[in-house]
Amino acid sequence: MTSLMLINALRLNLEWGISDAVINGAIFFLGTPAVSVIAMIPMQCQLTYLVPTNVEASVMALISGTFVWSYEVGAKLSATVYCLIFEVDDEEDHMNNYPKALIAKLPVLLFFLILALIIPNN
Repeated sequence: MTSLMLINALRLNLEWGISDAVINGAIFFLGTPAVSVIAMIPMQCQLTYLVPTNVEASVMALISGTFVWSYEVGAKLSATVYCLIFEVDDEEDHMNNYPKALIAKLPVLLFFLILALIIPNN
């Protein structure tokens, strides 16, 4: 989603012949937490096999809480930090810093994608 937002912020979508309505619709639909959480269902199903006997409810509550934190609270906190660092706010001259914040976010996302590769998959 960050890549799509960067394309939209830099107005590259218009150069490529993609209207604002189409790219913003894709960002809105695919970027909503309800759709994003669907990706976590397979992981949560796999984690149920690792849960010790008689503590299933506690561990599943911890796992669900972690997912909610990452999608709802953590995402908003990290966006706020990026906006503070790059001085992005609702003033018109500060919105020029928005693409810089998105570009700075991409390496962090890439790092976490690579970090996920160390998780055992068997």
